[in-house]
Amino acid sequence: MKPEDIRVTMVITVVRPVIDCHEIRFDTPETSLNDIILYSIRSDLGDGGWSLHTDDQLSTAKDLEEPAELITSGPSERGANGEWSRPNTKDFAEAIAKLLSSE
Repeated sequence: MKPEDIRVTMVITVVRPVIDCHEIRFDTPETSLNDIILYSIRSDLGDGGWSLHTDDQLSTAKDLEEPAELITSGPSERGANGEWSRPNTKDFAEAIAKLLSSE
């Protein structure tokens, strides 16, 4: 599946220190009203980045005390108010496409 095949219809974000939780509703050409939960880790250390992870990736890393495997990552971008503007719906679609392709 390609990212352009994914239509993100809703994102609810719960902002927490360092890790945000995103509940994402999306449609594919075959199905509609799919839900997935992804977590983004922001780097506020000036290295300008974020990464998206599944719950399994984060819990495995926590158990093994190693860096978490990631689905995708990208540079930080901030909106006019200084708030993070990424990851955005395009980034979520890319992550979902990768997850669906690996199933």
